Formats: sequence, structure tokens, C-alpha cells
Amino acid sequence: MIVKATRIKAASGPRNLLHHLLGKPEENEEIVVIAGSPDETGDVFADAAKNGDRYAIRHAQFAPDQVMSRDDAIGAVRAYLAEFGSKDVDGDMRHVLVVEHQKKRADNASYDRHWHACIPERLPSTGRVMDSKMYARHERIARSLEIELGHQIRKGRHNKFVVESLREAGRGDIAAKLDGAEIAKGDLPQTAYTSDRVQIAKRQGRDLPGMRQQVKAAWSGADSADAFRAALAESGLTVEVGRKPGTWIVNDAAGKLVGSVDRLTGVKKSEVSARLGDGNPPPPKTRHRASAEADVHTTTGREERMADTATAQASGQVIPFTQGAAQGEKGEQQKRSLLQAIVDIIKRLFGLAGQYESRAVRPESPDQILQMVKEIRKEMGEMRSAIAEHRLAIDVLKDHDSRKPEGIKARLTGERREWEQDRQGYAADEQAKAEKVEEQRQLLEKAKAKWLPKATAKAEENAAENAADLSKAAALRHTAEALLAGDPKATEAAQAGKPVAEIVAAAKEWTPPSKAEAAAEANQAVEELNQAPGLKGFGRR
Repeated sequence: MIVKATRIKAASGPRNLLHHLLGKPEENEEIVVIAGSPDETGDVFADAAKNGDRYAIRHAQFAPDQVMSRDDAIGAVRAYLAEFGSKDVDGDMRHVLVVEHQKKRADNASYDRHWHACIPERLPSTGRVMDSKMYARHERIARSLEIELGHQIRKGRHNKFVVESLREAGRGDIAAKLDGAEIAKGDLPQTAYTSDRVQIAKRQGRDLPGMRQQVKAAWSGADSADAFRAALAESGLTVEVGRKPGTWIVNDAAGKLVGSVDRLTGVKKSEVSARLGDGNPPPPKTRHRASAEADVHTTTGREERMADTATAQASGQVIPFTQGAAQGEKGEQQKRSLLQAIVDIIKRLFGLAGQYESRAVRPESPDQILQMVKEIRKEMGEMRSAIAEHRLAIDVLKDHDSRKPEGIKARLTGERREWEQDRQGYAADEQAKAEKVEEQRQLLEKAKAKWLPKATAKAEENAAENAADLSKAAALRHTAEALLAGDPKATEAAQAGKPVAEIVAAAKEWTPPSKAEAAAEANQAVEELNQAPGLKGFGRR
């Protein structure tokens, strides 16, 4: 898995970043937001600008070699937050935008999905900016995720740090598995190109990852230099000797650099040289070699040249270089010419031209050369001091000018301009809020106009149904009372087994007795009971 990140400056704003993540459907088969929102990312930029932070967003990317689910991707982002000191991962995740991209990888073998996370540089849970030392920690996150997800372990450039730091953090289980994979042994991997170069090439219409795969295929399918060149030519690529010693480079059809063969193919320089040749061999690592042609500084020759030079200085003559020792004459001449070219360049750069022209003797010996170098160094030191004093004077003048009425006015004008910009920004925010409130009010009015008449009609319908039900209930109660009172018509209809509706209609003419009549009937009934044999005194207490 590859984990990497870029810090996005607050001054750049969210537009370009969000366009890169969400606005390029032609470069991705699918784009899905799986967490957060673009509006939240815009708010993070606004907060960073308000706080005066230089960086607003850390754009982290997670590209696994093997299949990984969206839940695992969210877990990877949470691991990133925990690695960089989040005190509340759940709370910080509410401010993170996570976007999934699907597109084929250059090697057509790795997993075709990767994830982008826009994380606030100033974590809300801590209020502090995340640590900018992140390259080795990215590898620690990647190796830990590979172990947890069961992916193939990938070797990085900070393997020892990853293993030791995991062991110190109490994750000895992961460290032991990494030790078992022997990631800390062997040569370190080399990147073929930087992500910046990939983006620049993409804007130029060049596909660096695709060309790298073509170079790798040509290298693996060739067994000689000629076969390698022929395979590259089929893809419109060429190979030539690079400027660096022992390096071969690949160019595209337009002659633009693709990269070095060793980095593009992932093989050692020695293997490349064995197949393609040494190319531009590196120079000797030391000045003195056990060779008569290289050793031009013999003691005898040096003493003779110094003596000849001293004689020439005394007589005012110029001693040609050919009067020196014959041994190593060619090498000495080359060194003298090179040194003279350097001296001329230095004199032109620092305005010293003509200073040494009046001398009778040009530098012919090492002592004279050393003396000249000392003088040049002295003059360069004096020039540096003069430049420093000049810069100090400029700073003093700037500070002095800033205290003048004109400077104060300019400073106040700048502050007023900033205040006006802030005021306009606040006014724009308030206007946006008012427009949003008005929009919500209009939506409410539309809803009322659409649904209120329907609700009113339904309520009236329900009320009518309830009234009918109450009327039916009252009629049934009246019928029951009529039957209990012995109403002849209702009783006759009931005894005849007629329907309820007819019984209700028959009892409709019955009028319930008044309270006085009911009381009289009750008293009469009690008297009748009292007159009955064996029930005397029934109505008394």
C-alpha cells in the first residue's frame, strides 16, 4: 500500500483541490464521496485563513495493491488521524472529506480503486497543526495496514525506523511480522519519478506511468542492448547516455526526459551498465592514482618550477609553462587552464577584472595559486560584509519610512482595506444566510398552499363522520331506554324480530318521562313492594 500526503496552502483555496477530486470524470471510471462533504472542506479553508495558518488541508492518498473495502479505507483514514495525534478520532472524522476514485493502474495488476482524504491541518480535537515530518510515519501507517488487512508487505525507504518505532510503541506483534518479512534488509527501493513530475507531464499530455511500463516491458523482454533499443523504438522511446556518470536515460518521441533506466526498471545501475555499457564512466574518486600519467606533482618538478618562477619574478619576466618538468606536462596544463577559467569567472562575477592583469607573472605555481585564492576569499568576505551592511541600511530606512506620516498613512490604508474586505466578507455571509432563510420560508409557504386545503377538507370529512356516529349512538340509546320503559311500539317491533333500524324508528316517537314522573313511578313501585306479603318495610331504612 502507498500512503502519501501533500499540504495544501490556505491561500490557494478549495477550488482546485475539489476540482481535482470531484471534477475529472474523464480521468476516473467512478467518483464517490464516502465520508464528509465538500462544504466542510471549504469551511476548513475559511477557518485556516481566519486563524492565519499557512496550510489548511493535508491531502492524504491511500493506494492499496490488493482489494480493500470502503470500511477499510475509512479505517485507514482513522489510523492516519491517530498517528498524527488526534485526541478524538470520531470528532475529527466529521471534518474529513473522503473520496473514492476508480481507474486502472499503470501496471494493470494493482487494485483499481484508491482513496483521497482532505484532513484539516489544524485538528479540531487538539487545536494544533499536525506534524509536518510525515514521510517515515506514512510508511509506518502503510506497513501496519498491510499487516492488519493481510496484504503483501511492501518495502519502503524507512524500514528500520518503522520496525523500531512500532516496537517502542508496544506493537511488537506487527514489528515481529515485519522482521519476518525482512523489509529492513537489502537495497532500498528507488522512485522512478515524483508525483509533481507526473502532474506536470499529465498537463503536457504525457503519460509517465504508461511509459514506465513500456520501459519495464522492453527491459524484461530484451537480452541485449540492441534488443532493448529496438523494443523501446516500437513505443517511440529512445535510450542514451545521461549526464551523470554511469547513468542511462530514456527520452520520449519529443526528446523529453522520461527517467533513468535503473529507476524506471527497478534494477541496479551495475546491471544496466552490464547490458548497455558504462556510458559516461565516473571520474576517479581521488586525485592521485598509481599512474605515471596522473601523478604530475613530483617533488623535483615542483621545486624546479618554483625556482624558475622566483627567478622570473626577480627579473620581471614571464616564465612559460613549458619550462617546467616534462613529466605530467599535459595534465598540469589542463589543470592550469581550468583554474584560470575559474579565476576569470570569479573576477567577472565580483567585479575584479583587470586586478591581476598588471602583474609580470601569471600564477604558475601552487603557492601563487593559493595566494590568489586567499586574496579572492578576503575580497569576497569584504563584499559579503558590505552587502550585509547595505541590507541592514535598507531595513533601517524601511523602518524609518514606515514611521513617517506617509508610511503611517499607507499602513492605515492597508489596515482599512483589510477591514473593508472583512466587512464585505461578513456582509456577504449575512446576505447568504438571509437568502437561505427566505428560501426556507418560500418552501414552507408552498407546502402550506399545497397541503393545508387538503388537511382542512379531511378534517371536515372526519367531523361529519363523527357527527353521524354520535347521532347513531344517541338513537340507539333512545331505543334502549324506550325498550326498558316498556314502550309498546318498540317492544312490539323487537318481539316481532324486525331489523334494528325499524326498532329505532318505532321508538322514535317515545318520549322519556320527566324527572318528577320518574320519581313518582319509583315511589309507586316501592309502595307496591311494601304491600306485597313478606316485603313490608322494604322501602324504609
